Amino acid sequence: LPIYLDTRTIVIVDAFVAVVPTLVSVSVWYTRPTYPGFGRWTLGILLGMLSLVFLSLRGVAPDWISIVLANMLAAGAAILYFQGVRLFCGLRLYAWPEYLAGVLAISAVIYFRYFTNNIDFRTFALSLLMGSVGLANGITLLRASPAGLGFSTVFTGIVFILAGAVHLSRGIYAYTFMPATDLFAPSAVNAAFFGAASLGVVCWC
Repeated sequence: LPIYLDTRTIVIVDAFVAVVPTLVSVSVWYTRPTYPGFGRWTLGILLGMLSLVFLSLRGVAPDWISIVLANMLAAGAAILYFQGVRLFCGLRLYAWPEYLAGVLAISAVIYFRYFTNNIDFRTFALSLLMGSVGLANGITLLRASPAGLGFSTVFTGIVFILAGAVHLSRGIYAYTFMPATDLFAPSAVNAAFFGAASLGVVCWC
């Protein structure tokens, strides 16, 4: 039988790794001038870290914590990133489209847990939100960011696009090819996805 990295361990490592950019961002936010949207990005990093913490408790903590709350925090982080990107690029915030998308995604998570228990549909719903936001963030940064910011902006835009593509690919794969019973089931796809998430977190440092 093939041997895969333990996905729960990868998620726990992701959560610990995320502590570093969270603390750095909070420190910068409170001690020096920042670009527009930086506060929302900082809060997004914090919510993303907490989401990983609660996600790692799957099977240990109640489902309303490890599934519903964890996914709510992930959706909140995605929305804050999106708003931060638009503020950074000097674009108008409409607010309601991303909030509506977040509510629909979390409603699907709740429905496919407590009314019809289907992890594949939950994965697809959240992946659709996270992937769409990731692609929107990356494209916005590459097309509308202030001139003269150079490599860091381009790099961040590419990371967002890659993250969005990975989320969408995972959602489509889970929905069409890989019926699942456990988020942490040992598989090459799960190991690759959470390993990529860890790498994405490192890119914030």
